[in-house]
Amino acid sequence: MYVKEEEKILKLKLAKGEKLTPEEEKMILERDPEGYQMAIMIRSMKKNKKENSKISSIQDKAEESYMEELRERAKGVSLEDIELKGCNTVLNVSFLGEKAEIGEISTQEFFRIKVE
Repeated sequence: MYVKEEEKILKLKLAKGEKLTPEEEKMILERDPEGYQMAIMIRSMKKNKKENSKISSIQDKAEESYMEELRERAKGVSLEDIELKGCNTVLNVSFLGEKAEIGEISTQEFFRIKVE
């Protein structure tokens, strides 16, 4: 009975990432290989979850910093008298003969909006 309780405690320690002696790990592996693998998987999942939350936190801080910088740069900017345009750029290329020949480059406006 004592051995089973000791195995459970050791598997919990292993899953939490606590250090076990080589003898303790060997004992769990020999007596309950599936339990040993499960404890290792749980430990790995917890470790990955912590690393992912650190990365997410760093990304959140970077995004907030970027947005703050944009807000600072936008201070004093007014949308009055701003005109938005949409344009297409056309490049004519001819494939006659052995070489491609580049022709005219033109811009075609397809919308214009005045913001007031």
